Amino acid sequence: MPNGYELKKIDADIYDKCLDSPVTADFVSAFESKEQYLSIGRGMVITKDSMIVAGASSYTRYNEGIEIEVDTVLEERRKHLATIVCSALILKCLEEGLYPSWDAQNMNSVRLAESLGYEYDHEYIAYEVRKQNMNIEEQFNLIANEYDINRRKFIPCFDDYYIASTKLILSSIAKPNSVLDLGAGTGLLSYYWYRECDDANYVLVDMADDMLNISRRRFEGIQNVRHMVLDYTKQFPEDSYDAVISALSIHHLSDVQKVELFQKIYDKLPAGGVFVNYDQFCGNTSEISKKIDAYWEKQLHSSGLDDRNIELWKERRKLDRECSVETELAMLKNCQFRNVQCVYSYHKFSVIVAQK
Repeated sequence: MPNGYELKKIDADIYDKCLDSPVTADFVSAFESKEQYLSIGRGMVITKDSMIVAGASSYTRYNEGIEIEVDTVLEERRKHLATIVCSALILKCLEEGLYPSWDAQNMNSVRLAESLGYEYDHEYIAYEVRKQNMNIEEQFNLIANEYDINRRKFIPCFDDYYIASTKLILSSIAKPNSVLDLGAGTGLLSYYWYRECDDANYVLVDMADDMLNISRRRFEGIQNVRHMVLDYTKQFPEDSYDAVISALSIHHLSDVQKVELFQKIYDKLPAGGVFVNYDQFCGNTSEISKKIDAYWEKQLHSSGLDDRNIELWKERRKLDRECSVETELAMLKNCQFRNVQCVYSYHKFSVIVAQK
């Protein structure tokens, strides 16, 4: 096992962690409940910095054994983690008299199985059936695998930034009836809000219709989610909202534009309404900013991103007009927001909450 990695059994706490990511949800999602999985399911994971990076689990369970599901997050592959975690699960099954069945979907899976002692038997045709009316979790997983896989590589603190921060915020405020997402893109941030507050009405705004098309697929069939194509710096939605949220969009605006936007948001919110900005920021000094930026780029090179994606990222960075967290906090206070605070920060990535 590489240094810094831990092998763990899927217990009640790990079960909950599995559901936080589309990569790991399949380890437990085929069971009706946590209680059912803990009773008859079997699984092992490998964690790094408290995050699940690989796992092997019972995708299904029958009297004599299990059907193994195995996966490793993309940036942690080629480190033999799948071999380690599968070996642990197989040994556990054999100790209990359970047969660890393995159906390989592709040749990589065949090679992994053979390295674990399985012998190739035969090939057969399998059909994949997709439901027409998938629920929000299933739709998110489908879209995430196609479009959001790189977001985790660009944001090393992804789960804390999107998931933990959202849970913290929504546990601390009155649940909103209406939410406006500015620069919504593929709908990623709204998904995490929707998961915690699914009875609110959501309006997702972005100037890129192609991005919103991905979001439309993500929320297909969900009646309380609407999409609007517009540039929110030029045309602001007319309705009022209990919460205005945004992720990785506002840092493209100049400081003057930021202040103008914050004032519009303040005017739209009712008393007690909240504005939440998940964004990237510079340091208080140019020297600090250079060090943080250099560290971020170093992380990207070790994340598994290819050279093309890194070069595209460098081009996008030329459009950034970041301010510091302290500067944005002051802007919001000057716009008369109260209870302005930074509730999460990791290097360049911070989450700021401002209440009217």
